[in-house]
Amino acid sequence: MNALSSIKLLDEAAVIDLLPTIDVVQTMRQLFCALGEDRAVQPPQTLSLLGDARGDFITYPGVLTERSVFGVKLSPYIVTDGRPIVTAWTLLMSSKTGAPLALVDASRLTTERTGATSALAIDYRTPGRMPSGHNR
Repeated sequence: MNALSSIKLLDEAAVIDLLPTIDVVQTMRQLFCALGEDRAVQPPQTLSLLGDARGDFITYPGVLTERSVFGVKLSPYIVTDGRPIVTAWTLLMSSKTGAPLALVDASRLTTERTGATSALAIDYRTPGRMPSGHNR
């Protein structure tokens, strides 16, 4: 079996089906802690032009050492005669084998992550409130 035959493809419907099984706020808390403790890496994003004023795409790389994965989110902005096309896809790969693990429609994940990050910010900025799952 080659690496591509075992990759999971999660379209928007599959992501929506899986979201109720994930505590997004707690997952983001764990990821921010991993970043703060050097157990994860989030290099700067890069912007690449498509040329001829056709648009651009932003690349968001990341590594989560304890899960032996790395990945990249690609978010293109494609100019059209009408509304621009804006999508987001994440490719997750094994840092043990280099094999692709999943290709995920990340549009909904972006929305969920943004909401969870905002909730965490409120937790940490509210005077006298100890965020759950974290020791100060």
